Amino acid sequence: MKAVTDIDIQLTPREMSRCQTPGRDVSRQMMENFEKAVSTALSCAAPLIVYEFAEFKRMPNDKVFVVPVGRDQHFEVNMGTQADFLDGAEILMIVAHSIGPELDARAKKLNDKGLYLESYLLDFAGLSALNKVGLHGRKIAEAKAKQKSCGVSASLSPGSVDGWDVRDQKILHGLLDLEQYGISLTESGMLVPFKTVISVIGIGPGYKSKKVGSVCRLCSLRETCLQRRD
Repeated sequence: MKAVTDIDIQLTPREMSRCQTPGRDVSRQMMENFEKAVSTALSCAAPLIVYEFAEFKRMPNDKVFVVPVGRDQHFEVNMGTQADFLDGAEILMIVAHSIGPELDARAKKLNDKGLYLESYLLDFAGLSALNKVGLHGRKIAEAKAKQKSCGVSASLSPGSVDGWDVRDQKILHGLLDLEQYGISLTESGMLVPFKTVISVIGIGPGYKSKKVGSVCRLCSLRETCLQRRD
């Protein structure tokens, strides 16, 4: 597997305000709050991408055998009906992206002090920063697809799309050996640091898109997410 840490996160207060108050003017005081949240988020984020390319084979009952390239072992995941997204793939990219634990710790301290707005905005800035790091990971998949003269699927994550249980994060966590990068799992399968995502991207001739797309319409949080992209 490969790890990338040299990632420049480009995030502005104006972007945050457009997400939080779409179509509305923002007061100077609120914009200052956005500015402080973005500045703090960028100062304490520790961006990380860990990825591996893998061959795979679909099995009955929507199970998928994943075999990392160059490794003599396989991992079995049960993607449910979302396994259909792999029908156009030749290989998979398994990728994790994170901004580390410090931002969550700072947001908690603000919350414990009763500074609820500041805590909320910092947390939201962290999610926005995490999304920016994820875009860097997608570009790696897109570059691989360009090299192979093919396309890419949308990005899928256990627990975020209906039908793929969050407990499969344990399998992908082991495949990427994320423990060595300070990323652990709770008993319920949640990743720690919290602002960490593991996803799977299909690469192959069966995809028309050259850009990794969104599956927001399939997400379990699709009705409430402020960062929904479709």
